[in-house]
Amino acid sequence: MVEEGFDARHDHCPYGIRRDAAGWVLGALDAFGTWRFAEHLVTCLACQMTVAEFQPAAWALLAASPLRPPEHLAAATLARVRQAARRTQLSLG
Repeated sequence: MVEEGFDARHDHCPYGIRRDAAGWVLGALDAFGTWRFAEHLVTCLACQMTVAEFQPAAWALLAASPLRPPEHLAAATLARVRQAARRTQLSLG
């Protein structure tokens, strides 16, 4: 059943909840937002279509392993920060 007020000509969610679709698909909503969107999703065709569109990209993002920077990058970055901090201290001091 489609929510009362759904306008298929404009393919939009009449309650403005569609913006939560990406968070729903990625599992990024808080407990209340998850509950609210799940209740809404049952009856809103616009949100159902949006979730279906986002799902393949979300699965790909969630399946991808996070990239790790090279080990030397952290040490090099910290060294430059320390150098900049020392230069600032010398110029202030």
